[in-house]
Amino acid sequence: MTNLSHLTDGELIELLKADNMDAFSAIRERYRKALLLHAFGQVNNEQEAQWLVNTCLVSFWNRRYDHVPEGFNISAYLHKCLKNAIFHYYKDLKRHNKTFPPCSTPPEVETGAESIPYEKAMAILDKTFALLPEKIRQVAVARYMGQTHKEIAIAFGISEKTSIRYIEATKKVFIDLLHKAP
Repeated sequence: MTNLSHLTDGELIELLKADNMDAFSAIRERYRKALLLHAFGQVNNEQEAQWLVNTCLVSFWNRRYDHVPEGFNISAYLHKCLKNAIFHYYKDLKRHNKTFPPCSTPPEVETGAESIPYEKAMAILDKTFALLPEKIRQVAVARYMGQTHKEIAIAFGISEKTSIRYIEATKKVFIDLLHKAP
């Protein structure tokens, strides 16, 4: 492997168009750390961040023959690609009803007179879900994932009014646990 790290981005792109893997390696090493830090800050999971960055780098390699205008900014392109990959990552999580990873800088959760740390609120929410009967838990998780009461009613074969009652019961359990928490 030839060390091409001293070349400019434009020179590396020209070599990349000639299928030079050393040029791709130089680009990857130049931008990988910054992309990983950005991705990890967004998804708070090292493996997922590495997967997202690798996806962007593979996309960059696959598009190496595309027309590249003068003054093309590799960093901007890779960060835009990463931004889109993160967007689709969260969109897929929501579509498949998976839970979101916690934020890298957790917000405070307002409870009226005071606020509690995000981690504590999420722990109470998890405990709430654990205490609920199975059908109510499924409805509550679906609502938490953003489904409407009408969508929930259709999915679970219950009335919209029942869906609303289940969510109200979930809120009551959550609030009771919140008040009992130290």
